[in-house]
Amino acid sequence: VTVVSPRPFLFYMPLLVGSTTGIVSPGAIIEPIRDNVPKCDSLRVHCKDVDLENQKVICDSGLELDYDHLVVAVGAQPNTFGIPGVDTYGRFLKEIEHGRRVRKEMLDIIERAEVALAAGNIDKAATQKSLSTSR
Repeated sequence: VTVVSPRPFLFYMPLLVGSTTGIVSPGAIIEPIRDNVPKCDSLRVHCKDVDLENQKVICDSGLELDYDHLVVAVGAQPNTFGIPGVDTYGRFLKEIEHGRRVRKEMLDIIERAEVALAAGNIDKAATQKSLSTSR
């Protein structure tokens, strides 16, 4: 058995939201494929085609794998439902990298606001009132 995947791990997607807020470390929701399937070969490559006639999987690295039985699990891409701008301005949460990016963006905004407050560019009373009413 050979597992072919572009990433060397699986992760528990419901906890991905917690990684954006810091409640859960991204490392805590990752399970390495090699650790969980020790009697399998694991190749970190992207598959780009399947030759059904010759029973081969063609990978982007030029690698071709022969198979007797093939299981294909391709995953899914986020759906924007045709809404203009969602793919440009929205934040998807489907991968570990997405969670890290959202967390970084949130922390950057908070840090910029703290600097603006310290510099007197934000009315402290209005900020505190806004924070207390949003809870």
